[in-house]
Amino acid sequence: MSFMPSGKVSAASPWSFPGPHIPGVRRRRLHYPLGVGGLPFLLPLLYQIGMGLPAWQSGLLMMPTAAAAMGMKLVAPKVLGRYGFRQVLVVNTLMIGLTICLFSMVTPSSRLL
Repeated sequence: MSFMPSGKVSAASPWSFPGPHIPGVRRRRLHYPLGVGGLPFLLPLLYQIGMGLPAWQSGLLMMPTAAAAMGMKLVAPKVLGRYGFRQVLVVNTLMIGLTICLFSMVTPSSRLL
């Protein structure tokens, strides 16, 4: 986080978005990157420990995630240019939240396809 000498947040800081001041929001914004950043490490554990799959099958199930990430690198500039950063961020956050909630429905008896 970059602060100016006067103690105010600089324009380049991610905390400079306009909006209502809510105490403690800066600390809570850390949960989203931690949750999303942990998914590539936690999903294989879910597949191996929770569903009893071997490591190679768990790795194969992670391949679509890697392919989607590479594909989004091509699509992201067009989507951001058309809809704007804020709208894309809000929709993406809702979609990621729904996806994480859906993982709670996975059981050892769940089918893979």
